[in-house]
Amino acid sequence: MKKMKYTKLTLLFLLMGVFLSFKSNNSSALHFSKYGKIAYQQVQPHHFNHALLETMVADGINQLRARYGLTPLAQDRVLRKAAKEQNDYVKRRGKLTHNQPSHHKHSSAERIDYFGGTKFTNSAENLQYKGFVVRNYINNNRVTKKILYPTYAQAAQQLVQAWVDSNGHRDNLLNDRYQYVGTAVSFDAQHRGLYATQVYGGLSSCPSKRSISSPIPF
Repeated sequence: MKKMKYTKLTLLFLLMGVFLSFKSNNSSALHFSKYGKIAYQQVQPHHFNHALLETMVADGINQLRARYGLTPLAQDRVLRKAAKEQNDYVKRRGKLTHNQPSHHKHSSAERIDYFGGTKFTNSAENLQYKGFVVRNYINNNRVTKKILYPTYAQAAQQLVQAWVDSNGHRDNLLNDRYQYVGTAVSFDAQHRGLYATQVYGGLSSCPSKRSISSPIPF
């Protein structure tokens, strides 16, 4: 009888260990305290700090890579230009796509080359649109809508988590073929949300096929 109790107790601790291990690897546990109070300020539509959020998203990706024993992605000016080019395009279009009608900027690989990134032999692109929560309030039979803007820390965590929850996007950001990244985030007041794009680049003596991952339709 005592042996059975011991076995059950051991199993309980093992299950708790698995749960805690899973929880520690979850990207929702990202840390942004080093950015100070500004990271916990609410996003303001008319004073959106895109540079801050871009930095925090890139930092969040590197925190996640570190948990898997991967080297951090270095920021690259060319990849950032390619990311911003496509991020601005999908924002204007109002629909996620990896392609453009432009002959020189049709694909993510062509956009990288267009901005001078011909040294990269491997590349990938992640896109997403993250809408804000909207609540309806009824007062005197009139409906009032209120947008619940997140803090910058919450927004960064949500953007990273959305990519982590998608197999193709997670494979891109956790791929050891890539050493560089460019990040672009923009606020879309009309559509009440955020557009985010990351372009990854790698250097290799044996060029691999460039890949993309389907955009997340949030």
